[in-house]
Amino acid sequence: ELWLAYRGELPVAVLLGGVEGGFDGAMSEAILLGRRRLHGHLLAQSLAVHAGLEDALARRVLRVMRVAVHPQVQRQGIGSRLVNAAAQWAESEGLDAVGCAYGVDEPLLRFWSALGLQPMRLGVRVDPASAAHTLFMVRGLSAAGRRLVDRGSRQFRRDLPWALADVHSDLPPALAAVTPTASAASVRAGAVFRPTGSRRMPAASCPAARSCSATRKRWASLHTTSGALTVAPSTPSSRAAVACSRVSSPTSDRNCLG
Repeated sequence: ELWLAYRGELPVAVLLGGVEGGFDGAMSEAILLGRRRLHGHLLAQSLAVHAGLEDALARRVLRVMRVAVHPQVQRQGIGSRLVNAAAQWAESEGLDAVGCAYGVDEPLLRFWSALGLQPMRLGVRVDPASAAHTLFMVRGLSAAGRRLVDRGSRQFRRDLPWALADVHSDLPPALAAVTPTASAASVRAGAVFRPTGSRRMPAASCPAARSCSATRKRWASLHTTSGALTVAPSTPSSRAAVACSRVSSPTSDRNCLG
């Protein structure tokens, strides 16, 4: 699908989008089991396979793939009007959501956030084309789409503080601040992030271990790390849970979170 913005008779901006998802149960199962990967369904498959949002496969989503505005008329709200026009069309067609996936940087994050899209997943690897982590953002249009976005955005904000100490430790502070669990001061200071409701572990309870790390494995039980030894618990845990394990380190116990 293509949207154009004109000034007089001259096109000054363009938006390219495509409809993704809407899979039936059999195809969804094949995708989740890794038997199928369908071209042109990046958003739906990534959220389902990598973020654990399986119902994303059944939802029909308009993914905005490109927005381009002529340099002489940028920063006049034309790109935002194109996105809103596309979202209105998607809603009129009965689609569940509008979304995007892009190499995250601060200006783009502000642009998409201002349009009401919520972060759902941040890619683990740096994309070679954009030289940045890919951020997936979605705005719900139907009741089912809004439920998906609510669940996914809450999961993202819950998990991001832990990821900042691990796979996303290279994320710039301004981008790390997308999580509401971290204050601006702690982001600037590069402090250890602590999710709401966590508490500090008393030093006496971990005399030989002065820092904590959280690990999560998709579709698997959580692992507790002790030195170089990794032990899986005897009973599987839900993938949504987070365990804090103790790792020997010379740092202060003030950085040890329970």
